[in-house]
Amino acid sequence: MKLGLDFDGVLFDAGLLKKKLEEKYGDFRKTYHANKSEGVYNFREHCEDMGVEIGEFLDTVEDYASECLYEDVEVLDEIDCDKIIVTRGRRDFQEAKIKGSGILDYVDNYKIVEEYTSKDFDEVDILVDDTLEELYDFKGKKIFFDRSENKLKDVADAVKNMLAPKY
Repeated sequence: MKLGLDFDGVLFDAGLLKKKLEEKYGDFRKTYHANKSEGVYNFREHCEDMGVEIGEFLDTVEDYASECLYEDVEVLDEIDCDKIIVTRGRRDFQEAKIKGSGILDYVDNYKIVEEYTSKDFDEVDILVDDTLEELYDFKGKKIFFDRSENKLKDVADAVKNMLAPKY
């Protein structure tokens, strides 16, 4: 059994990262939404708009990422199955967040979907996501996760229940 976990909003506080980037780059939030299309953030165009070199920006993202991982990710160690991050976004940007955050200590692998296509992959049996649209196309078992109402302990309990033998 393989568990797919969305990154932003489930494991990682993307809002906190945006706040930190706003503090460093001033008008980051003002220009952020102008550089997002079909649900995918184009950090390269955003860097150009802000006059920031791409390499510097990615280094900054990776540095800040360690402060943005949700504190409850340790509960993932309680889930007895393979855990794969399934995230959407530009590869360089997502990898900077993933690698900088420290989440790779808790998961087995990650998959980045760069285009607006389904997160339904053969290697994922259960998908945890905070976006209903992402779950809609997924054919396996689904767990909708709302960080304002849930903690990862809720996910761990739900997955344990799904994996428990049924008599």
